[in-house]
Amino acid sequence: MIDRLIAELGEQLELTAEELADIVWLTLIRRQGKADAVPAPQTKTVLETVTVSSSYSSTSIPISAPTPQRQLKSETLAGIAPHRSHSSTSDQLGRIPIKVANPPSIRDPLALVRSLRPLMRLVPSGYVESLDEEATAQQIAEAFIYHPVVKPELEPWLDLILVADESDSMPIWKQTVLEFRKLLRNYGAFRDVQLWGLYWDSKHKQFKLHSGLGKAPQATRQPKVVIDPSGRRLIWLITDCVADYWQDESLVQLLKLWSRSSPVAIAQVFPEWLWMRTAIRSYTPVSLLAQEPGLPNARLTALNSDGQAEIKPRSGTLMPIVPLEANAVLAWSQMVMGHHESQGYRVRAISSDPDATEPVSLSLQQRIERFQVMSSPIAQRLMGLVAATPSITLPVIRLIQETLLPRSRQMNVAEVLLGGLLKPIASPELVENELEYIFVDEGIRDLLLAETPVPDTVAVLSKYIERQFDKSLDDFVADLLLWSQSEDQELVEAARPFATVTAAVLKRKGGKYRDWATQIEQGYVPSPQPGQVEFPPLQSITFETVFVELEEENSLQAFDFEMATVSLPTSGRKKTVTIHKQQGQAWKYIEPLSETVELEMVAIPEGKFWMGSPDNEPQRSPDESPQHEVSVPAFFMGRYPVTQAQWQFVATLPQIERSLDPNPSNFKDMTKPVERVSWLDATEFCARLSKFTGKAYRLPSEAEWEYACRAMTSPPSTSSEQRPISLLQGEGSNYPPFHFGETITPELANYDWKYAYGNAPKLKKSSEGTTPVGQFGFANAFGLSDMHGQVWEWCEDDWHSNYEGAPTDGSAWVNKSRSETDTRVVRGGSWVSSPRSCRSAGRSDLFAGDRDFNVGFRVSCSAPRTP
Repeated sequence: MIDRLIAELGEQLELTAEELADIVWLTLIRRQGKADAVPAPQTKTVLETVTVSSSYSSTSIPISAPTPQRQLKSETLAGIAPHRSHSSTSDQLGRIPIKVANPPSIRDPLALVRSLRPLMRLVPSGYVESLDEEATAQQIAEAFIYHPVVKPELEPWLDLILVADESDSMPIWKQTVLEFRKLLRNYGAFRDVQLWGLYWDSKHKQFKLHSGLGKAPQATRQPKVVIDPSGRRLIWLITDCVADYWQDESLVQLLKLWSRSSPVAIAQVFPEWLWMRTAIRSYTPVSLLAQEPGLPNARLTALNSDGQAEIKPRSGTLMPIVPLEANAVLAWSQMVMGHHESQGYRVRAISSDPDATEPVSLSLQQRIERFQVMSSPIAQRLMGLVAATPSITLPVIRLIQETLLPRSRQMNVAEVLLGGLLKPIASPELVENELEYIFVDEGIRDLLLAETPVPDTVAVLSKYIERQFDKSLDDFVADLLLWSQSEDQELVEAARPFATVTAAVLKRKGGKYRDWATQIEQGYVPSPQPGQVEFPPLQSITFETVFVELEEENSLQAFDFEMATVSLPTSGRKKTVTIHKQQGQAWKYIEPLSETVELEMVAIPEGKFWMGSPDNEPQRSPDESPQHEVSVPAFFMGRYPVTQAQWQFVATLPQIERSLDPNPSNFKDMTKPVERVSWLDATEFCARLSKFTGKAYRLPSEAEWEYACRAMTSPPSTSSEQRPISLLQGEGSNYPPFHFGETITPELANYDWKYAYGNAPKLKKSSEGTTPVGQFGFANAFGLSDMHGQVWEWCEDDWHSNYEGAPTDGSAWVNKSRSETDTRVVRGGSWVSSPRSCRSAGRSDLFAGDRDFNVGFRVSCSAPRTP
């Protein structure tokens, strides 16, 4: 291959042997990075095949093990088993250290490094020079001076210092930190990339640094060691902002020290929607602007809500906080170069409340419910699967992710380990892959297993046994039964955790597995069967067998979707939209209407919220007042507005009170929402659908519609059992105008794009009509799509000019004397509406008999359901 490369380059470019050697050498150096610039001595590494025999298997397992000359990197492969001392008992258990590859923890690394392009600025080096051949030749020709002319080499403008927080919650992010450092070194955007670990010296009450990562550093340095007086250095602090010192004055002083001489940013490993569970919730958000490239944080300009520079200095340190996502990193990079403002925070110490009461003791069920309310749907499912494994370590969790939850991410692992249900077994000398976790109370495991589907828990246990002991689940159960009778108490105790978890999982599987679970729990094998008994001779009989298969109707099923939130600059002429995407999961059932038409109904959990808009919401209307607390029972709502295909099917069903036009819509398309239907038509649709399915379908109440649209209180639970949702603080003042955030954009919803809300961009043209439901590809946290724009949606309520006297139980507000000529409530705006009308709190009214090409509806169902 080298010969071919030399032939190609030498022939096409007419290069000399020395030039060819330089190209090959330079290519190797650039690939290895500056840290590996000196080639290592070439040594041959012999891999010997080690055969590990298990007394429980008829075959041997070959494992390629390197010689001591070259060890496998701990960050790339991790053993399933936690670190144990070797003993005869462990040998008898037959545990095999199977290796599991760690999945990449950084999503789309190429996009992440591309976001750093604004920082790729080359400047003349002050130390490295090279021969200027052209200038030298010109000098010789013109002045006959035979002396080399040199020029400074160009080099990247900035260094980067990565400081990794090494608090107790950060070991799970070690792989992310190392991947990020490797990515930056290989990309070559910075002159140098250094990695330092930051830890809190509790004895001396101060922060200290050490080179690299790892506990118990031998040589420590003061934080000022990373300061560069020349200002050609960026400092990134990678953290989760969870440790207690993130609310302490010492941390603020540390950031202030670095901010005097360098641009400093906090790289937050959590996505933004989880920041409310960290110290960031106590910081004040601001917009930051650099008047010139490379300014240290101390010289950044903080902008007020009007886009003007703050005149009066305020306490706290200005600090960009950036998730490891391409859009956010790009915005920060552009701010550092002085292009436009970026989101940041004013970090200051939070004084403790002397009147704070002791935390209330929670029951095990309440702890689980708190975890479910505070965690993402994927993390909830991962926690249920983790409960089915006897040993909880990072490699075991990664095995579960690989086999059953491939879409889960490192942040979901963090949610599980930091969710208050698990605690680590204190072992300071162990690395993160060997650290083992246990439940704070083993009763939590039983409750989680009861909520997790049996096939999933059995699959986790089977996969664990297969990887850990190289045998089937049935064979392992047989071994457990034998071990329970052993006189070796050390063996019995070592097998106890495996037996406990195995029994808990198998008893829910039923059949022979329930019997085995009982035997394991009792710790003995059943007594022998009695002797044979003589029976009369067997006779043949003939009989007929009938199998009855019961199909569970409309069973709940999980579905995945993508959510989006919008962030915009608070000021400035350039209106750059940043759309942050994240995955969500919710539950639904499917109502089949025909062979080709079905209705998707999404489970909306019960909860409380503040209905109406706050007084400071832009473009609000007086009819959205007063804000009032509403408790909404669990119900189901259509994932999309009713489509023309669904309408046409129901229109063919027997009439209840009035006839229905089977094809009323102006924009003909079976996948588009039905429009030009009145409130009376919509209620007839619900009546026919209810009779056809046997369920109570209806229009949603106005309170249900706004609650479902906002979806702000919590992500939906992955458990089919509905959980109560906690009330947001601040009496609704924390609610944004849209479930997308502070505004909507043409990329997210179908409305009149010539108008903008707030500092959002607008187009020169309007929408031309309805679009197929779900076309924009985004849903809110409950899994509902097209809640903003598209078509106005009928609600059950009669129109009232404000909320004085409105129900607080989520029911429809219906007048005692109701008439078909009265006005009814419509919600959500439409394709011809301005963003103001499309707000979550926006409302309007139409006569019950009105039909228009921008008015449709979606159905609800309040029938209680259990899986």
